[in-house]
Amino acid sequence: MKWAICDRFREYLYYAPSFVVYTDNNPLTYVLTTAKLNATTHRWIAELADFNFSIKYRPGKVNGDADGLSRMPLDMEKYMLTCSQEMDPETFTSITQAVELKSQDWEPWLCSATITTACSDRENEKTLRSVAEIPLQTIKKAQEEDPVIGKVKDYVVKGQWPRFNKRNWRDDISVLTREMKKLFVDEDGILYRKSATKVQLVLPKVFHQVVFKELHIDMGHLGVERTLGLIRDRFYWPFMKRDTDHYVTKVCSCLKRKRPNKPTRAPLVNIVTTYPFEMVSIDYMHLESCKGGYEYILVVIDHFTRFAQAYACTNKSAKTAAEKIFGDFALKFGFPTKLHHDQGKEFDNRLFSELEKYSGIQGSRTTPYHAAGNGQAERFNRTLLSMLRNLTEQAKSDWKSSLAKVVHAYNCTRSEATGYAPYYLLFGRSPRLPIDIMFGLTPGDQSTSHSEYARKWRKRMQEAYKLATETMQKEQNRAKVMYDRKCHGAELQPGCRVLVRNFRDRGGPGKLRSYWEEDVYVVTERK
Repeated sequence: MKWAICDRFREYLYYAPSFVVYTDNNPLTYVLTTAKLNATTHRWIAELADFNFSIKYRPGKVNGDADGLSRMPLDMEKYMLTCSQEMDPETFTSITQAVELKSQDWEPWLCSATITTACSDRENEKTLRSVAEIPLQTIKKAQEEDPVIGKVKDYVVKGQWPRFNKRNWRDDISVLTREMKKLFVDEDGILYRKSATKVQLVLPKVFHQVVFKELHIDMGHLGVERTLGLIRDRFYWPFMKRDTDHYVTKVCSCLKRKRPNKPTRAPLVNIVTTYPFEMVSIDYMHLESCKGGYEYILVVIDHFTRFAQAYACTNKSAKTAAEKIFGDFALKFGFPTKLHHDQGKEFDNRLFSELEKYSGIQGSRTTPYHAAGNGQAERFNRTLLSMLRNLTEQAKSDWKSSLAKVVHAYNCTRSEATGYAPYYLLFGRSPRLPIDIMFGLTPGDQSTSHSEYARKWRKRMQEAYKLATETMQKEQNRAKVMYDRKCHGAELQPGCRVLVRNFRDRGGPGKLRSYWEEDVYVVTERK
């Protein structure tokens, strides 16, 4: 199967949206989902990952077409010789040329020399037609009929220029009037502009689209500056930079294929929480496989206290995530009020919906393809990855054993967003670390009774929550000011025409896929 897809039929299947592989080998249908693979099979799966396909089982009795081909008793090489005939290149060329001319309603049945000559004439005709030169008389007539260039040309020929009106200095005639010393008419009666380094044809408006096609569309849809540079080397007309910018950025069809240089960015809207486990964010992080087959980490972090937990997993299925969150985290710390996650199928599914419904948890998810909507989990992923990367090479091969230690270290350190350690905001005391035992340090918040401890704990937590909320609000406002400096984009209103990002899977890496969909949509209402 790997040879057939990746080698033999690669040219046909690589760009296919999807296809189905039928096989009478039932265990082969599980090769894409099983976790028990050796090194060779892993390499096969890596090569097959470029294709979008599914495998279905077909019994051997029904799979007669493949069995028939695999059991063909003939000697294929001898059979191919009986079905083949050698032909010299001249005869083959004559036949193909005759078929080509016949399709163009010619009558080529004269001789091979006539056919070759006719084909050559047709190719030369096509070449000349594609680069046909515009007659000088056509350019001259277009300049004279142009409402702006025609008047300026008369001024140049007569040598009489109107008085310059400062109130109308932005109109086309005034722009050309300011270039009067550089304008001249040659012996063919065509208006040019001469600068220090080049001579530019003053182009009538009727030829603008021709220039844009030749110097932008046929030149690979280059940007505004490159296209404008090609135009300035050859032509001149008033406000040519404005017209070029308008065509490249607002008219040409390449808008649907190119990624914008400055991506759209909406103002930041902060999420506000006021007590622990009001909202818990979850996410998966993929790492290299370690001992035991663990290659995923399920991250769970509280939005208010920043208290985090991490669970090593062998897969990222919905069942695994539900067991860790509802069977471990919720039983230790209680059920959160809201569970926030992205739109991955491991979280956004029927199992999670039912569990959230039975547990009284409100589901919350990010907008599509916007990882920043789950910013706390993504930021903790970066911190956790940085801590695991600093392990020794031997410890990296078994990072699961060090996972709990590095997460505990994170919870014990002060967070800049709250001003307190996550451990302190959750438990109301500082953790006792090995360094405390080493130097014989004792906690300073000892109490004589449970009621006294509860009273002191309540007082400390009220003060800590108040300061944490103020610090959090201050940091969120600061982050919003910094983020909103780079905001870019228009506010959509009913009636606006918009393009939609193209995420359709066509197979392969998708680097040549158009950035926007072909259809243009219209906003009907705002929620």
